[in-house]
Amino acid sequence: MSKSRKGISLPDLSFLIFDPTLHEADKKKAAPGEAGRPIGEAMLADTTTRPSAPIVSALGRQNSDGINRAADHAAEWYRRSMERGKTAIFSEDVVITPEMAALLLKKNPDNRNLSKKRISEIRADLERGRYVLNGEPIIVSREGLLNDGQHRLIACIESGVTFRSLVVFGVARSSRLTLDQGGARTVADYLDMGGATDNTKVTATVARMLWQYAKHGSLKRGGGDRGTGSRGWPTKAEIMIVADQCEREIQRGILAVQTSSKLIGSYSFVVFCHIVLSRADESAGPIFIERLLDGANLKAESPIFLLRERFINDPKMRQPERFEAVVRAWNAMRKGKPLTKLMIMGSVPKIEG
Repeated sequence: MSKSRKGISLPDLSFLIFDPTLHEADKKKAAPGEAGRPIGEAMLADTTTRPSAPIVSALGRQNSDGINRAADHAAEWYRRSMERGKTAIFSEDVVITPEMAALLLKKNPDNRNLSKKRISEIRADLERGRYVLNGEPIIVSREGLLNDGQHRLIACIESGVTFRSLVVFGVARSSRLTLDQGGARTVADYLDMGGATDNTKVTATVARMLWQYAKHGSLKRGGGDRGTGSRGWPTKAEIMIVADQCEREIQRGILAVQTSSKLIGSYSFVVFCHIVLSRADESAGPIFIERLLDGANLKAESPIFLLRERFINDPKMRQPERFEAVVRAWNAMRKGKPLTKLMIMGSVPKIEG
C-alpha cells in the first residue's frame, strides 16, 4: 500500500528580499544597514569558499514605481534558461532570490517527501551566514521541472536570504531517479577530511551533545520550541563549530575515559559527562566518572552508588534521563547530601560547582 505524500505548505512571499535589479533611486531609499547595490562579481569573489553575512533587505518593501522587479528578474531568468536548456545541458553560477526559489518550486511535481528537519537546518545556516557555494547544484530538467533542490529553495523562502548556487538545466527528467546514490557525508566524515584521524565519530557525537546542552540545557532530541523557532537539533555546520571550539576538552575527555560500560551509557555519553562535570570541578569531575564506571569503594549512601543501582535496575533508561540522573547525583554529592532515592523529574538542574 503506497503512502500519500505529505507536503509542506509554502509561506507567502512576505519576507526579507535582496532585489538585484533595483534602480538607483530605489537603492538610495533602502533601509539602514540594507544591501544597496546589485550582486556582482566583486561581491561574489570572496564568498565562494567561506561563509558571509546573509543578504537581506527591508520587509515587504516595493520599488518606487510599484513594480516587483525581483519577480520580473526571476521570470526572465527562468524563461531564458529554459529556452537554452531545451537544446543543451549547461550550468550557471546564480544568486538565488526567494522569487526565483518560489518560481522553481511551482515546477516541482512528484518530488520526494519533504524533511522539516532538513529545511530547518539549511534555514539556520542561511540566516547565520554559514551557507557557502560548494558545487552541489540545483537541477532543472529540460521540461522545466525541478529535479533536485527543493529543501534549499524552501529554506530560502522561509529565511528570505539569498544564496549562491550552481543551477543545471537541460537534463532528462528521468535522471532524478539516479540522484543521491552515494552515502550522505556525516560530521565525522568532515572531521576526517579536515585532517583528524582518531575518534572522529566520538568527537562529532560529543560536540552534538555539547551543543544541545548549551542550547537547551538537556539532551532531549526535541528540545526546540516551535513557538520561538528554536531547534532541538544542530546543523552539521554547528556541530563542526563546537568540535573546533571544544577540541581540547573533547580530546582530554577521550584520553581520560579509556573505556565505558553499557551499564552507564555509550562511550560518547560518558565522555560528554566527563567534560561537563570537569567544567564544574576539574578535580572532582573526573573522579566522579571514574567511580561511576568502576564502582570501587562506594558506600551504600553514596549518590554514585545509588546512581549505579538506578542504571542497573533500569537498563532501558533513555539518554536524556540518564544525563539528568548523573547531574542530580553529582549535585547531591557536592552538597554532601545522602540519597535514598534518585528521582527523575524531566528537567536537568543546574550543575553545582
